[in-house]
Amino acid sequence: MKKLSRALICMAALALALCGTAAAAGPGAGDVSVLLNGRPLTFTDAAPKIVGGRTYIPFRAVFTALGFADEDITYQADTRTVRAAGEDLEISMTIGENRVTVVRDGRTTVQDTDAPAFLEGGRTYVPARFAAEAAGCRVGWDGDTRTVIIDDVEAILAGDTETYEVLSKYLDFERQFQEQSYQITGNYTQTVAAGGEEISQTGEYVMHTAGTAFDYTSTVRYTGQLADALPGDVDLELRGDSGTGEFYFRSNALTALQEGGEREVWYQVSLEQAAGLMPPDRMPGLQSGKPVTGKDYMEAAVRQQAQADMTRSAAAILEQYSAMLGDSAFVRQGNSYVSSADLPERGARVTITFTTSNGKVNGYAVTNAAHADGAERTVEQSMRGDVLRLRIASAEDGVSQTMEMTGTYAPSSEKPNSRPEAGAAVMPLGSWTGLGA
Repeated sequence: MKKLSRALICMAALALALCGTAAAAGPGAGDVSVLLNGRPLTFTDAAPKIVGGRTYIPFRAVFTALGFADEDITYQADTRTVRAAGEDLEISMTIGENRVTVVRDGRTTVQDTDAPAFLEGGRTYVPARFAAEAAGCRVGWDGDTRTVIIDDVEAILAGDTETYEVLSKYLDFERQFQEQSYQITGNYTQTVAAGGEEISQTGEYVMHTAGTAFDYTSTVRYTGQLADALPGDVDLELRGDSGTGEFYFRSNALTALQEGGEREVWYQVSLEQAAGLMPPDRMPGLQSGKPVTGKDYMEAAVRQQAQADMTRSAAAILEQYSAMLGDSAFVRQGNSYVSSADLPERGARVTITFTTSNGKVNGYAVTNAAHADGAERTVEQSMRGDVLRLRIASAEDGVSQTMEMTGTYAPSSEKPNSRPEAGAAVMPLGSWTGLGA
């Protein structure tokens, strides 16, 4: 199943010092830089600028850097049209018009824009986002450094010389959990202490998985002040399928607070909400049981993260991932492969260990220790044999929390119920009057 935990390999942002050549200030704007595939572009006679709240780039300089020959970049004075024409791609914009025309492999498309091209000082300026996206590039913006980020993501990935054989071994280990159904049974404890008061909860859970589908049930007991406010033990059921993106839960404690509510009411939740309710799964691995190489996995991860984080170059994202999961990041220690990396922006250090037997990965351990702004947080997760263990400890502003959980995996013929029963009442979580819209 698609992993619902974020406490595993910490792929959090690794600060990259984005620096570019200083550009001459444009109307109403300060210096603007451009990173192309992770490298700063140098502008000699025309510089990027912000006009009317839109970032503009000099057409010829950027498209030359994108690989177009200088003679293939032209300006037709009679039609006031600037054009970059390659072997199978042609991009053109007309001065003063809010559109860009793209001819790719003989097919012509016209896209409306919210900013027109303009002429200044004998140079054509075009809106950065529309021009670069027309060339098939990803376009981002780092507001802190006033940097336009233009990436040909596939070219960046094609230029990656790192190897990922150790990661491939882990993915082979992970695939077994996709190829058959499992029942996971476990227990957990959590304690929160503040101001001399302490609240704790203990519980057991049972979970069934099959591919991307799962169901989960647990019973929780509380001690401390919170126990007095609850009607005994708290039951929780969660069902879903990460392949379809459907997630549902119900709880006797929640429905008891809903006016007219009944135990049979299921609440539909988002992936983020479900993640807060679920026990951790194994390390992020496969979306299906099909064999996937470490290289394939890394490329998919970079593409996904590049779409989620538009403030960094895909080259920086690839560098960060490779520094943690590339073969050059791992050190062989007996029968284990160990990788450690610092995340300065988070004040954290992440250590990943893959254990092996007969050349195959048979377990892992991940430690993520963060210390920043007076807060401390440590996440330790491991899997040895069929037992998953997790420990999370944090302390901030006089409040300390500790959570420990175990889960034992066993092959099972029982299939999960990934959706509520037919005819059951289903309500979006935000519709519950106790939570607001």
